[in-house]
Amino acid sequence: MNSKEIKPLKNLKKISFKLPTSKSLTQRALICSALAQGISKIINPLISEDTLLLKEALKAVGVN
Repeated sequence: MNSKEIKPLKNLKKISFKLPTSKSLTQRALICSALAQGISKIINPLISEDTLLLKEALKAVGVN
């Protein structure tokens, strides 16, 4: 199996994505936000039981 190291970008100030609302994209955005440094803003997420449960799970492990 080949592996590849992914290094974080340096001096990254702001990234914006405009994506259609969907449950899977909202969950991915929540995970990316949890992994990112600083403040992330998700505009117009899809609100569903699954996305709310993921949000609560992230809070339970210390993501604010």
